Amino acid sequence: MMTGCAVLAPATRKKEWRWPSFIGAAVAAMVLMFGLQGCGGGSGGGGFFPPPVAGGGGGSGGDGSGGGDPAAPVDPATPVDMTNLYVSPTGNDQNPGTQAKPFATLKQAVSKATSDAQAGAGGLAPAGRTIFLDEGTHHLASTIVLGPELSGAPGKPFTITAVPGKKAVVSGARNLGVLAWTGPDGSGRWTATTDGTDFDDLYVNGERQIRARFPNFQPRDLSSTTKHFFNGSGAATAQARVAKWRNPKGGYAHVMLNAEWGDIHYRINGKNADNTLNLSEGTGNNRMEQGPNWSVSFVENIFEELDAPQEWFHDVAAKKLYFIPKAGFDPTGAKVEVSGGADQGLVEQLIVLKGSEAMPIHDVAIKGLTLTQTGNTFMKTTEPLLRSDWKVFRGGAIYIEGGKDLEIAGNDMYSMGGNAVFVSGYNRGVAVRGNEISDIGASAILFVGSPDAVRSPGFQYADRTSYADMDKTPGPKTNAYPAQSIAENNLIHDIGTREKQATGVEISMSSHITVRSNSIYGTPRAGINIGDGTWGGHVLEFNDVFDTVLETGDHGAFNSWGRDRYWGQLPPGNSGNANADLTAHPEMPYLDAMDPTTIRNNRFRGFAGSWDIDLDDGSSNYVIENNVLLQGGLKNREGFKRINRNNILVNNTFHAHVWFANSLDHFEKNIVMGAYQPIGIGTGNNGERVDNNLLPTTAALKAAQALGWDANSKVSGDPMFADAQNGDFTVAASSPALAVGFQNFAMDKFGVQDPRLKPKALKPIFDPANIQVVVLETPSDFLGAKVKSVETEGERSAAGLPSVAGVLVQSVLAGSDAANSGVLANDVFLQATVAGQVKDIVDSNDLNAALGAEAANGKLHVKVRRNNVMIEFDLLFPSLAVHNDDWTGIVYTSSWGRSTGRNPASGDFNFDVHYTQANGDAMSVTFNGTGIRVLAPVDTAAVQFSSALDGAAAQAMTIPAVAVYKGQRTIYSVSGLPAGSHTLVLKKVSGAYFQIDRVDLTQ
Repeated sequence: MMTGCAVLAPATRKKEWRWPSFIGAAVAAMVLMFGLQGCGGGSGGGGFFPPPVAGGGGGSGGDGSGGGDPAAPVDPATPVDMTNLYVSPTGNDQNPGTQAKPFATLKQAVSKATSDAQAGAGGLAPAGRTIFLDEGTHHLASTIVLGPELSGAPGKPFTITAVPGKKAVVSGARNLGVLAWTGPDGSGRWTATTDGTDFDDLYVNGERQIRARFPNFQPRDLSSTTKHFFNGSGAATAQARVAKWRNPKGGYAHVMLNAEWGDIHYRINGKNADNTLNLSEGTGNNRMEQGPNWSVSFVENIFEELDAPQEWFHDVAAKKLYFIPKAGFDPTGAKVEVSGGADQGLVEQLIVLKGSEAMPIHDVAIKGLTLTQTGNTFMKTTEPLLRSDWKVFRGGAIYIEGGKDLEIAGNDMYSMGGNAVFVSGYNRGVAVRGNEISDIGASAILFVGSPDAVRSPGFQYADRTSYADMDKTPGPKTNAYPAQSIAENNLIHDIGTREKQATGVEISMSSHITVRSNSIYGTPRAGINIGDGTWGGHVLEFNDVFDTVLETGDHGAFNSWGRDRYWGQLPPGNSGNANADLTAHPEMPYLDAMDPTTIRNNRFRGFAGSWDIDLDDGSSNYVIENNVLLQGGLKNREGFKRINRNNILVNNTFHAHVWFANSLDHFEKNIVMGAYQPIGIGTGNNGERVDNNLLPTTAALKAAQALGWDANSKVSGDPMFADAQNGDFTVAASSPALAVGFQNFAMDKFGVQDPRLKPKALKPIFDPANIQVVVLETPSDFLGAKVKSVETEGERSAAGLPSVAGVLVQSVLAGSDAANSGVLANDVFLQATVAGQVKDIVDSNDLNAALGAEAANGKLHVKVRRNNVMIEFDLLFPSLAVHNDDWTGIVYTSSWGRSTGRNPASGDFNFDVHYTQANGDAMSVTFNGTGIRVLAPVDTAAVQFSSALDGAAAQAMTIPAVAVYKGQRTIYSVSGLPAGSHTLVLKKVSGAYFQIDRVDLTQ
């Protein structure tokens, strides 16, 4: 059976939308001959084509006898289909809506169908009835609304579709026709007079143009490994730039959130006397406490920024449209369309299907159409989706509420300002299948229930519900949510052009949603996102999701949150120890996450630095199996009962973050290609079973076994994939993966299978298979705290940091200067005040340098991130003595030299060091105290040395090579020594320069 009426040209890696081509005349004739219904409604007159004339023969002819001569030609003036309704751009709304005399507007056809349905015996029932749209663009002056009275019947839906073989475009734009252009002027600008009606988008000969902006627009470059927020720049809102704008009122500022968790949108209300901007309240993000990062921002709709081809600006007050066309293009005679607008003419939603639980709209199909040109909605994204990072606009080009057994199929949707399909509130049995969705401002398909259905809902990240105050009834409170619905065989790409909290498929406050056989790529954030644990039962299978998280960070190709009512009880070190409630009431996580969500047989690839599967905050009750993860690995943050099995983690590994005690987590029969990267995992919170996995190295296995994991796992440097270069990760019969219970699964079922769309779908990149060896900084003593630089996306994510920067506190020794100053485990040092100036702490070198600079004062003012909140306090260190490398208490033996007056950019303490190249040269320090740290530079060549304390056996140590020289790195530290005299000896063993910069003593 055909699934759509339009055939599209094959896509390439160049990100352009393409107009669908028409089905050829021969194919159309054949379809007409045989009465196929691939693009139309159901049986009983609900298909694309009128039933044959009585007495007609041929094939399965008119009387069903299957024989006879072809029917005689019918007089074109004679109506041949009195059941269905027809609409043509050349029609007339005074016509009866027949094939011969079609209506001019879809609105009139829907009105006719509605009145017929309400007329009772005198009218025509909607069951099996079809509205056919003829070739051309059908501009909507307002949203088309279908109510329950247009419900069809099982197998006989009420359908809106295209005439077979024709491309029917349903557009939210206004057609301005041909404008009277003058120009160009000396700046290449053309000018035309308008009626002064505002609009969001300008289309010239069907091609969307660019609203005047700074920096100038640049499309996404998938060959780049750098995140791209549409060429954002810190100069966009600089006072010097704002000073050049005469009146920016009506413009917009778009900025990335500090933590890269999406973006924020502001309307510009004007500028202040100091050339700062007067902005509206921001929209689009539910984590506004992070604040904006103005260094990654852009502005648009500013006249003075009209300076590049395809840019335009509409002066609403003056009724003037300014436009710089592409080189060599004369806009005279071009067709001009506009969509959206702040005052009038805004069509945000093309077709709304609206009923209620008591009276649902049911058995309706929207099929085989081209839907396009809706208004922007980014300033309306104000509704938080529970405690997820999102805010949304509850609307879409197709919006469904209160529906049952509805189908959105075989459509092409592009050039939209907001969401494509939004399934909202009470809905059952909604199918969104076989659509291509591209070049849209927000998300492609959303299944989002009503907060009224949620028990003990929270809406902000910091909201908490105590167990005593919690509604403890499992499941939803009402039926106002989507369930038993599906998104399948859709091709979704190049979305989120206006809103970065956007995804291919969004699920929130829903139950039992299936997401199957979709190809999703070119997204600014996740490809598929589940915003909460309410109420589970979802199945995600056979999807191909890649080129995701292109403009944001700390996210995954698949992402979920589980900040449900139980989530007020967080693990130790994140928001205090609240495990007691969970231990006493282990049913809590499943009050909302009632049924397991299954993620199986998918292929995922996040952008560089993101995860392939990211089960974030509180995500619970998941089964994750038979997935190929191509780059970013698998992350399980705090939550319960995540069963991870039989997955292939290509060139990456398992990231277990801050688990609860008794979490019931499993990780088994998986192939990993890097050592696990656990954070906040240890005795008591290491899950129920992590075992029978294939690890890459003996070192990786030993590290896992130190946590009580992988007693029966095996090691292999080569999983023995069949053809990794071309995406076949089937393992050979001799692979050790099979010995741990791994089972091969199909490698050719990922992504869209619809024959109309499959040839167009792109495939992900397959990197060369490579065992990942990650060498992290060894934790060192800092005033009695064990600290290390933040070096991985996992450490960043676990601490909720805006970037991979800072110094993480792993533990704090009781009674130490750090403890007495209030430092806690899992704090992250981010800033320090040095000589009255606030300095960023990027890594441990910066923290050490700040401490050394303020050593004489006995205190250092710092800012740390603790439980996702910035706090500041003074570090007090009365017992610390900081000594330069020329201190007389250091004894250098043999051929040491000294370098002074070094470049301040080196970061060396007092800009000098002692150094030696001779193996066997040593330094020794005899001191009275309880701890010592030795600091030295890290350089581009490694060096090996030995350490011996108080005559004990020498220990081999290494200062690893780094890409860029940097000073004041801790190379040796010990704390908690008995008070008294101690002697430390460090001796060069091999390598390049061995250097000494500073010695700190705890007395």
